[in-house]
Amino acid sequence: MFKMVSFKKILSAAAIGVGLLNCQVNEGINRPDYGDDVRALYVPNNIVYEGSNKLETILDNTKLTEINGLVLDVQPWKGYLNTLLDSCHASDIYTIARIHTFHNNKQVADSSVWKNRVNLAKKAAENGFDEVQFDYIRYRDSGKRSVEKNNTINSFLNYVNEELKDYDIKISADIFGRIPFTGLLDRTGQSITGMDDYADVICPMLYHSHFYGNQRFMDNPDITVKEGVKKSLKIVDEDTKIRPWIQGFGMGVKDEDYNGDYMLKQINGAYDGGVDGYVIWNIHGNYDILWEGLGVENGTD
Repeated sequence: MFKMVSFKKILSAAAIGVGLLNCQVNEGINRPDYGDDVRALYVPNNIVYEGSNKLETILDNTKLTEINGLVLDVQPWKGYLNTLLDSCHASDIYTIARIHTFHNNKQVADSSVWKNRVNLAKKAAENGFDEVQFDYIRYRDSGKRSVEKNNTINSFLNYVNEELKDYDIKISADIFGRIPFTGLLDRTGQSITGMDDYADVICPMLYHSHFYGNQRFMDNPDITVKEGVKKSLKIVDEDTKIRPWIQGFGMGVKDEDYNGDYMLKQINGAYDGGVDGYVIWNIHGNYDILWEGLGVENGTD
C-alpha cells in the first residue's frame, strides 16, 4: 500500500536544500576538472512507492556529497513521479528516466514497441525529466554477431533521436561492459561506434564481477572501470559522453572488502579513466557502503 504521508514527509525534507549545489568532494576522491557531469544512483520504484527511509537518506545525502542525480524507473508511470521530479529539480538533482527497452529479440525490430518506448520518452520529457536512458537496448546475449543486429539497434536510436529532437531532453543508452573491448560486432547488436551517432551519453556497465574469465578485472574493480572508460573514450564520438555504470552490490566481493573503500576505488577508477560522471547500480537502492566511502555517517534501513 502506498504510504502517502511518509512520502510527503520525504519530499518536504528534500526541499530544504533548495539552491544548494551538489559539488562536494570527499577527501578520498581524486576528481579532476573534466567538466561537470552527472553522478547518479539508481532508485528502484518500490522504495519510492513505499516511502522508504532509503529514499529520504538518498535525497538528504545529495546535499552532503557529490551525488547529484537519480535514475528512476518510469514503467509503469506512477503519479508520484511528478511530485518527486519537482522536489528533485528544486534541489538541483538531475533526473534520468530509465526505460527497459526490449524484453526479447522479437521486440527489437517491432515498430509498435519502438513507438511505445518513444511515447514513454516523450512523456518523461513533458513531465520534466532531464534525460531518458534506454536500458536493455539490445538483442539477447546469444546467437551470432551480425551487421544487421547493429543496424537495427542504431536504427532504433536514430528513430528516438528524430522523435525527440523538439524536446528538451538528453538521450542515453546502456551497453554491456564488454562492448568497449570487443570491437564493432557483438551478438547483442551493441557497439559504441554507431550508437554514438544518436545518443548524448553512452553508459557501459563496468561491473568487475561480470568479466568472467578475466581474473585481473574480477579482482580489481578500479582497474575494470578505469580501463573500460579509457577504451570507451578512444572509440566514442567527441560529442557523446561516456558515463559508466559501476557496481554498488556485493557480487564477486569478499565480505571484508565490501565497504566504503570498495566504492571509492571504482569512483576513482572512473575519474582516472578520464570522465567526470558515473552511475551506481544497486537493485534494492541500498547505498550504505557508498555513504560510508563518502564520509556520511547515516545509513538506510
